[in-house]
Amino acid sequence: MTASSSQEEIPPPPPPPPSSQTPTQQTPDIIRDLEKQRDKLEFHVKDYKRQKEEYQTTQTIFNQTQRNKEETYLDDILQLQAKIKDL
Repeated sequence: MTASSSQEEIPPPPPPPPSSQTPTQQTPDIIRDLEKQRDKLEFHVKDYKRQKEEYQTTQTIFNQTQRNKEETYLDDILQLQAKIKDL
């Protein structure tokens, strides 16, 4: 046996499956798909921004309400202390 006969020849890779579209026809499809993805991403970014604004508004309202309740509570304590002194 010679060195060339002991080495097996590697067959070439199979050709790619035939496509129903030519590369120039595939390009608009790829572009359309990418545009759809971009539009979806833009929609989600806008939605997240809207949700963030709603959260910030809710947080602000909550904080104001808490401050008002705390002020009312402290006012009630001062009034009760003044009543105790009057007794």
